[in-house]
Amino acid sequence: MATIGSLGSLITFEVSDKKILTFKDLQVNASGSWSYHDIISKKPRSEFNGAELKDSSFSIVLSAEHGVKPRETLDKIVKAVESGTVMSFTLGGKIIGSNWIIKSNSGMYDIVMNKGEVAKATVKITLEEYVVSVSKKEAKKPTKTTTTKKKSSKKKKSTSKKKKYKVGDIVTFNGGKHYVSSCKGARGSKAKAGKAKITIINHNTHPYHLIRTSGSKSNVYGWVNAGSFK
Repeated sequence: MATIGSLGSLITFEVSDKKILTFKDLQVNASGSWSYHDIISKKPRSEFNGAELKDSSFSIVLSAEHGVKPRETLDKIVKAVESGTVMSFTLGGKIIGSNWIIKSNSGMYDIVMNKGEVAKATVKITLEEYVVSVSKKEAKKPTKTTTTKKKSSKKKKSTSKKKKYKVGDIVTFNGGKHYVSSCKGARGSKAKAGKAKITIINHNTHPYHLIRTSGSKSNVYGWVNAGSFK
């Protein structure tokens, strides 16, 4: 089996004697945000405001003849769109961009059998870059310190041992639930313990986004709670 790439844990693009699932017309777009200030009798002055969110698009042919289940795959894609699932997009073992959400998808049922079974479908997927922003107010929040003399020294020792994690750190997931979103009330499912990489950090209920590393026994791919890894 030759693995071409993957879209999170949602789709694995591969070619083998049992299954063919690839994409076509891949396009990745990047742009900047600019403002223009008019000056009388002169050309406008340009001002760069920053980078816009990247976007990407491609098409996939889902064919039962090639070992793919079109209806099941379409349903998974729609579910990812409606739940706001954050995922990575890899090609040849290398990550394209950073993290992505599926902003929209358009599915066409090319061949439907007499019992309603979808034999072939074409889906166009549009991705948008996902960036977690931290407000200046949150970034400058002071850490709580105790003023008690004897008791505070013990607390300081314990807090000093707490490791501060950052994006890119490789950690060991303890096993447990991973969630489709970092927000309170997000749907979760069980994931196995093992090595994983921190890809996003925010200040929501489930603040860390983990993705299993290559060769890890874990299948974690989603948002987890603080303290669920070490």
